[in-house]
Formats: sequence, structure tokens, C-alpha cells
Amino acid sequence: MAAGYLNAPEQTAKVFLKNADNTMTYATGDLGHFDHDLLYYEGRLDHQIKLNGYRIELEEVAFHLRQLPAVDKGVVVPEYGKDHRVKRLVAVVVLNASLKADSDVAMRIRHDLSTTLMPYMVPARILFRDELPVNGNGKVAVKQIAQEVNEA
Repeated sequence: MAAGYLNAPEQTAKVFLKNADNTMTYATGDLGHFDHDLLYYEGRLDHQIKLNGYRIELEEVAFHLRQLPAVDKGVVVPEYGKDHRVKRLVAVVVLNASLKADSDVAMRIRHDLSTTLMPYMVPARILFRDELPVNGNGKVAVKQIAQEVNEA
């Protein structure tokens, strides 16, 4: 892992942190906290997830999704299993006005994504919405969408 930081002092300084006792710690990008002797995992600092051993940048998948002619707006969120691991990717899509949501459109979207993405990056589910929720800044409320997908 450290080989990628050899002779790259700026990159190294970003991810290797010096502790009070002068030891070094690698910043993984994971969020969490200790409560007594238990470590609680709270997600990632970025939008990267791990699915079946593959690291996937959700925004990369969403970018390709939004490039498709059928898609007006779209985001990709992880769906978690009971073991709190990512079970599959879910695309939440607003279609262009000329299209009606049905299984044929969903299959076409998945097929079109498979021409530009690796198979493990293609969302297993596609949900259609009339609009995507936005937060106070006017941006798509991705956290709210992820919560809704995982509560269903």
C-alpha cells in the first residue's frame, strides 16, 4: 500500500498522519468512532464504496448514468444488506420527458451503462422518480435518497 506514496511527499502528507507519540497512522478515508472498546463504522469521507471486493466511486457511475439519452437526472446509491455490507448499487433516475418508466427502459439503461462501465459497476436496480429531492443548497439530496432506498 505504501509503495504508491514513495517519492511523493505531498501525497504522503495527505494520508499519513503523525500521532502524538511520533508514530504514523494511515488515513483510510473511513469514518468511525470508538465507544469504550467498540469501533463503530460510519461510512466514507468520499463517495467510494466496496462491493464484492471492488472499490467503486459512486459519482463515476452517476456521471455515466447522466450521459445516457434517456436520463434527465440521476444518482447512484448503495443498498445495504442486514450485515451492513453493500448488497448492490441502485440508480435513482428522472427520465427525459418523452419516456415512460417501464422495465424495457430500465433494461436499456443497464445495457447502455454496460458499454462504458465494468459489470460490477452497473446498478442492479433502477428506480424511477418524477423528481429528485434537493437539499437547502439546491443540490440533489443524495443522503436522503440513500436513506429511502435502504428503508424500503
